[in-house]
Order: sequence, then structure tokens, then C-alpha cells
Amino acid sequence: MSTGRVTLWFGAGQTLQNDHPGALLSHFNAPGIESKQREMAAYATIEATKAFRQSHIDDFARQSHVQKISLRRTALETLCPVRDPPTCMPASKRYRTHDGTCNNKRRPRWGASQMPFNRFLPPEYGDGVDSVRSSSDGSTLSSARFVSLLVHGARDGEAPLTMMIAQWGQLLDHDMTSTAQPRSINGSVPSCCGGQDFHPSCFPIKVPLDDPWLSPLKVRCLEFLRSAPAQRRDCVLSWREQTNQATSFIDASPIYSNNARSSDSARIFRNGLLVYGRGNLADDVCHRGAIAAHCIRSGDGRSGEQPGLLAMHLVWVGEHNRISLNLSDLNPHWSDEKLYQETRRIIGAMFQHITYREFLPIILGREVCKLFDLELLDSGYYNGYDAKVNPTIANAFSSAAFRFGHSLVQSSYTRCDRHHNIIRNNISLHEEFQKGDIGSAGSLHRLLRGLASQRALKRDEFITPELTNHLFQTPSFPFGLDLAAINIQRGRDHGLAPYTSWRVPCGLTPILSWNDFANAVGPESARRIGHAYRSVHDIDLFVGGIAERPVIGGLVGPTFACIIAQQFSNTRRGDRFWYENGGFESSFTPAQLHSLRSVSLAQVLCRSVGGGTLQPHIFVPHEFMDNERQSCGSGVLGDIDLSPWLEQDLLSEQDFKMAYPNINGSFFKPNPNY
Repeated sequence: MSTGRVTLWFGAGQTLQNDHPGALLSHFNAPGIESKQREMAAYATIEATKAFRQSHIDDFARQSHVQKISLRRTALETLCPVRDPPTCMPASKRYRTHDGTCNNKRRPRWGASQMPFNRFLPPEYGDGVDSVRSSSDGSTLSSARFVSLLVHGARDGEAPLTMMIAQWGQLLDHDMTSTAQPRSINGSVPSCCGGQDFHPSCFPIKVPLDDPWLSPLKVRCLEFLRSAPAQRRDCVLSWREQTNQATSFIDASPIYSNNARSSDSARIFRNGLLVYGRGNLADDVCHRGAIAAHCIRSGDGRSGEQPGLLAMHLVWVGEHNRISLNLSDLNPHWSDEKLYQETRRIIGAMFQHITYREFLPIILGREVCKLFDLELLDSGYYNGYDAKVNPTIANAFSSAAFRFGHSLVQSSYTRCDRHHNIIRNNISLHEEFQKGDIGSAGSLHRLLRGLASQRALKRDEFITPELTNHLFQTPSFPFGLDLAAINIQRGRDHGLAPYTSWRVPCGLTPILSWNDFANAVGPESARRIGHAYRSVHDIDLFVGGIAERPVIGGLVGPTFACIIAQQFSNTRRGDRFWYENGGFESSFTPAQLHSLRSVSLAQVLCRSVGGGTLQPHIFVPHEFMDNERQSCGSGVLGDIDLSPWLEQDLLSEQDFKMAYPNINGSFFKPNPNY
């Protein structure tokens, strides 16, 4: 293989240069490669691909439909990930591993954390490998900030939905996706705007000279880093992929973590409980309904992004502990480990049930849910599990389609008292952690009632300035980031094919002109988007998809509905631990399934707000017919029936210890930090 010079960046201001990719072999040892080393190996493979492409340009042109050259049995094979399957302990027959491995018996890494995203369509990179695509006429695409200003500027308009639907969407997104970011050797975050050392991961967002918000502040650039490249599992010279650090399954991993080691830090190793609060319960503000990060040890580092998300983490840690204590009362001889694992099974099933019963029908509409077989059963077991279905999250889902919820978010969070009266203390989102109702007793209850009452914004291309001008803004800065621009830039970074490329594969009418586009999004939206792009075929997937008119009975447009529905179909059909599945050691009994099918998010929230009333369909305002508020703890808002989890329905404790010794590496030790 003849190549040119290869340059790799291993950290800010640090490079390695070699005349031949084979010289890189000494830097990588396949066994035990850590995340940084995997990233370095991925960079090396990308550079080797570019070098090979340059020296074999004719071969690549003839094989453009393949574009994959295997590294197996070549000098570069050491850059490949280990081929040995993960160790699947007997426990993985009944309980999920925290990292998602061993779900599929033949493909044990499918859906696991730290794996590359899947692709529904091949990427479109400018050079076919990893550079950002250009406009159809060969020019540079418009700045993502420029597009954001023209297309995603704020406009009033509320939806007949509560803010709780946006909050569940964010928690669910964190359950399924977490894109790996680049790492430097010294741990620093490279600066891409104005710095002299320009890191190769830098992909800053240019600010237009006439930007009405940032130009007066003399801001010409917004920081942005490209996602870390993934080490390809197929070990081929091909395009850049990205890593999903989360498991692709709906398994409540934001609560329990994506690896066993960090999951241990959230446990107290007594009665199956998770850490919640500190010290004397009577004096602990956590147990008196406060929103505070120190109250829990989250399984996801993003839990503190904003108060609504942190509140949901607190809700589900509390729900885990309530269920675990009830199971302990039912079966007092159960060990801490058994209580933890059985409760984790139940919580994961509740996440799945709420998503498919309450959330997806609103997002996709009943017809799309039916078309993609996303409807849940009312009785019996699901027979749709298919070991040949890959549940791995698709790049287009993570980087574009499932970001539709950003348009739903209001500029501030409403709080309500026990009688659902609005408490007039609203502040802007970016001021929440400095001036908001955080950390005091009852702040959790007030925010949850507010999220269940406050209307979400209409789902369209418009996004509140709190997210487009003030994202993650701190008191020391007069401006923040732009979430819409980040979404656009991330799609380009990941090589997502432009919007028009997705229509025909989704069974939709092709869009060949601006008139066609106007039929899909409306003339006004088409006009504004037309000012941002030279060609209709340049439109970014996020921009075109979020602007579409909604499907019948749903919230999103048909292109996003297609991508989202296909992903959730794969997620259900490709999960051996799907809660409705029968015939596995992990399957719930019919009586247990009956209990799980009665669960709703409103019930869970009722148990967190300490009584009062809530509407049964928490994503829909209480004013709607047949959704009047009801008393918590009674009727449809009653507790989950755990009686089917009595000992006779499960393994005996002796059988459990024999079958699942040291299930997660914790060795049943107490947590010294609690």
C-alpha cells in the first residue's frame, strides 16, 4: 500500500507524523484498548482511508457503491477492535448487563454501549471519508448560525400538550443516545475560536457579521468540536463513524449507568436501594422534595443539564427505592443483589411501557404506530422478537430526527402549588440554577406539577431564544450557545445525507424543487428556508424534517416519523429483554405483565409529588375530555401491584445465588461512600 504523509492529532497541540500508516502499529495494542486509544485508532484508520483513496482513486471511483476495503490480514489489522466476544455470565440470561452486551446471543455487541451508531442511509461526506459536504454547486454550505437565524427564530404558538412530553423525550433520548466527544491527552477541551493551536476536531460555527444578537457583542465564532470518530467494528477502510456511549436499548440506563463499575457507586448495597439523600431523613432536604444534584448519584453525567431533567432523575431513583422496599417486604429473605436486579427489571419495563403506550402514539400518531407495528399488546406475550434485527441506534435518529423536541421547550418553567395554582416566580431557563426554585423543600413537587400543567410550544421549526442564544449561558458570559445551529452542525459533522435524500427511502414523494418543498412544509417556511440554502438539495435533515407539516394524528412530519418509527421498531424487535417477550428466562409472568400494563407516568409522578391530584394522561392538559385530574393513590393513579413478585413466582434465593454469583462485579460489598 503506497500512501502519503499521515498526520494524527493525539491532543491539543500534539501530533504524530509518519510516512506510512504501518508505522502507527506500535502505538496500538488491540487487547484492552481504552476509549482514547480507540479514538486514536479510528483517526489512524480514517487517515489510512484517505491515503488509500488518493493512491487508488480510480479503484474507489469504480467501487463507489462499496467503499469498504478490509484491513483483516493486513499490516493495519492491529488498528481493528478486538474480535473476541464479550464474556457473557449466566446472569445475562435473566438480567441485562449494564453495558448492553450479551443481549443478542449471536451478536453480543449489538446495541451495547461504546459501539458505532447504525446507518439507515450511507453518509454524505465531502471527500467520501470524513470532510463536511458542500453545497450542490460545490460552494460552502451556509453557516449553521446563519440558517438558525433565518429559519429557527422564535415565534409564539402553543401545542395541546404539556411540557412533560418534552421532558420525557429528553430523558428517553439520554437513555438511548450519548455521542462520544473527542478527548485530549491532558484532558483539556480545545478552544476553536481565536486560539492559535487549531485542533483537528475543531469545527467552529461562523457567526454572520450582521447577527442581531452576537455581532453587538463582537462574537464572530461559536465553539464546536466534531464528535470523536468511532473504531469501526467491521475493520474496513471506509467513512467516518461516531460512537454511542449509551446502550441502544430502553433500559433506564440514565438511572443505572452504562457500566457496572459506575452503577456500583449509585448503590448503598442494602435492600437493593440506590443512594437518595444524606444523613438523618428528618433533616434531609432531599427527602422533603428538593431538586438538588447531591441527592442522587446519577447514572448519566448529563442529569444536571437543566432542572426538569434532574427532577426526572430524582423521580425514578425514588421510584426504584419504593419498589425495592416493597419487594423486600414481600420477600424479606431476598438479598440486596436480588432486590436491586429485580427492581431494575421492573423500572426498565416501566420505561418501555410508558414510551410505547403514552409517548409514541402522540409523537407518531396511531396510523404510523400501526404501520410500524409499535402498538403494545393488551394481553399475552409479544412474538416479534427477531435476533436478526439490529437494535443499534441510527445516526439520523440521534443527530436529527429525535431532536424535534427542542422546538417544544418554553422559555421558562412554570411552578404550581398543590392546587395547581401557578406560582409567579418564573425566570429564564438559563438563570434556573442561579435564581430558580432549586434546592428548597418542595421544589421538586412544584416543578413536576408545573411540567404537568404548562403547555409545550407548537412543534415546528421555531425554537425559543433561550435555546438559540442562551444555551448553557453562565453568569460570567453575556451569551450562550445556539442549539439549533449545533443540531445543524452536528448533522454535517456526522455526514447525514441532506433532507431530500430521505424522502423516497421513506416511501414519500420526492422533493425535486422548491415548489415540492413548499407542499411539504408550507409556503412561508419554504420561503425562509429558501433564503438559507442555494439548492433544495442542500437542506440539512434537521432543518427540513422539523419544518414539515405533521402526520395525521401525530406531532412530527412524515420524514422524522419514518426515521423515529423505524428506530423504535428495531429497538423493540431486536431486544431480547423486551418486557412483553415470552419464552425467555428473563420473561415476566403473565400476572407480572398485567401489573406492568397498568403503569402510567402519571402514577409514577403521583408517588413523587406526595399526593394531591394529576391528570391520568400526563402529556395532555387536564382540560381535555376524559382527562380530568384525579386523586393520587386511588383508581387509575394507584400504586403498581407487586403481589405477582412473591417468591413462588420467582427463583428461590438459593437458586438465585447459585445461578447469578457476583452478578455485576460488586461481590455484595457495602458501599464505603454511603
